[in-house]
Amino acid sequence: MLLASEGRFSFSQLLETISVEFRRGYNTGQRIEISEGIIYYEAAAKKTTLDVAAPIRQWMQVRKNEILIYYAKEKCAFRIFSKNPLSMEFFEAFLSVMKDDYGLSEFGYKMESYEVRGGKLASNWVPPLAMSKILGPISIEFQDNRIAQIDVKRPDGKTLSKLAFSNHVQFGSIYFPLEIRITRYLPAEVITESIQYKNPRFNIPLPKEIVNLEIPPDIPVKEFEW
Repeated sequence: MLLASEGRFSFSQLLETISVEFRRGYNTGQRIEISEGIIYYEAAAKKTTLDVAAPIRQWMQVRKNEILIYYAKEKCAFRIFSKNPLSMEFFEAFLSVMKDDYGLSEFGYKMESYEVRGGKLASNWVPPLAMSKILGPISIEFQDNRIAQIDVKRPDGKTLSKLAFSNHVQFGSIYFPLEIRITRYLPAEVITESIQYKNPRFNIPLPKEIVNLEIPPDIPVKEFEW
């Protein structure tokens, strides 16, 4: 069973680009970090570009196994390579609603049970047996086809993180959450992250400087492996 209809999944293939403003708050209890700017997403290239306006102006672009970070004013840039696919985690929480199972099957998760009551669909997912010592079960709740909550457990059953979604905007048959709150329960602290999106625009031509983001030839690019 899928979390939504096959029609919803096929429609999501028509999405080509996204432009959306964001404001992200990161709170460890001892410090609060605020960042804001605009995110551009190109579906065909699976490329995400952030035009960060605050706290410091910078460009960040994630594509497959590579992150490019560019500070125009400071005239410096970094390119980071990874053996594993990379993503902007807080934006993935926004994008993953395009996938019928929120992308869990890509990580080997399988649905163990589900319950439908009124407009609510709750499902429970278990990790692959080979990874069950490091990954715990995940539960997902949808309300009226809108993702509402995700609970991620540790293998011992204790809560690792909770995600709450609200203020959805509709694109075709997909409901994107414009507000996401993530709470992570670490051994020594609880970290909360709140993301607010506004002015989402779908399937618009992206600015040329985004599509063809390039570092000026006179600026050195330091490269690292992660």
